[in-house]
Amino acid sequence: MESNYKCNKCNDKGYTIINEDGTEAVKFCECREITLAKERLEKSGIADRVKTNTFKTYKVDNDARNSARNICIKYITDFNKEKSLLLQGQVGSGKTHLAIATCNKLLEKYSVKYMSYTKDINELKFNMTDTDFYNKKISEYRNTTVLFIDDLFKGFEKGDYSRARAELRIIYDIVNFRYDNKKSMIITTELSVNQLLDLDEALASRIIEMSRGYRHEFKGRELNYRIFG
Repeated sequence: MESNYKCNKCNDKGYTIINEDGTEAVKFCECREITLAKERLEKSGIADRVKTNTFKTYKVDNDARNSARNICIKYITDFNKEKSLLLQGQVGSGKTHLAIATCNKLLEKYSVKYMSYTKDINELKFNMTDTDFYNKKISEYRNTTVLFIDDLFKGFEKGDYSRARAELRIIYDIVNFRYDNKKSMIITTELSVNQLLDLDEALASRIIEMSRGYRHEFKGRELNYRIFG
């Protein structure tokens, strides 16, 4: 008989009752973290886009967009928790759209944490002296199954590195932990590979290595759909 439950392990309760040495105990189900991740993503700054940014709604009208879309689909199909997805380059090319579409598919099986670079990096910088808050947030970014960093190093593409030191320290801490522990990331950035390397070669080389085979760089202003449709 076909089950009506999304999770047959816990019947959608989010937990199971287990017996340990004759004592009943509650154990959270794997689906609970996925459900919480979906709720967090829906409550984030991209809540509306989560519903509309799908692969079906992504405009594929040239080879660059088609190639990027195919890389994202391949990333999902091949999904390996050690591998990352890196979408780079031209503003308005649909990097975040594709990243959200990819996250939505992965959320069917895995927990995904969203990090809006410009918003969340400032929150971390301003709360570095609040040890409890800072460590809790860093732990969330370190330990989630998939971390989605949107607009990594926004503003640095113009060569403004005045705030780089503090931000690099924070991001390196997160990325290096995930690199060492083989945890995947989905990253969008306007920076090219060379710009990332110029900013911090140790950090950039980790990201590039993790995303080998799953990286696409959009090149050319004509790819900006906000201008050219």
